[in-house]
Amino acid sequence: MKVPSSRARRSLLALTLLACLAPLCGCLAAAPVFAAGATATSAGVSFLQRGKLASYELVLFEDALEAARRAGRVHKLHLRRERIEDDWARFIFRDERGQDITVRMERRTEVITGIIIDVGRLGRTGMGGLFHRQMLHELGKMDAYHETWSRDDPRNGGAGAGIQ
Repeated sequence: MKVPSSRARRSLLALTLLACLAPLCGCLAAAPVFAAGATATSAGVSFLQRGKLASYELVLFEDALEAARRAGRVHKLHLRRERIEDDWARFIFRDERGQDITVRMERRTEVITGIIIDVGRLGRTGMGGLFHRQMLHELGKMDAYHETWSRDDPRNGGAGAGIQ
């Protein structure tokens, strides 16, 4: 039997690695799409990663709690659990198909509230995005944005950024 050359061995190794990594390419290719869809928005900054959407809004913590409750009612979601502590809260909503939507809010400062909406790694991210948009709409209707800021403010925000 003839021993393969070093060039043939390298080619075989490269093909083996390619075959092993090919299934992962779909996941890697999706990363720029999520990053592109999760961009800075007017008064807050939003990110979507692995079923989680995070934003930081110039609103009072208490107003964010009320906006989450209103959004759940508008979407006819069942509120399974609600836990509120001094500086954080967690609501778990469920849709009619059994998907949970977890909404966590955290008081960052007196006027900044972090909002994280989690549909799980295998959950439908569109549900999380829809819920987030409804919360922001409710905050706008409540005139909750600090001072003159709103998500439509032409100054294009100024909130801090970071991926969860």
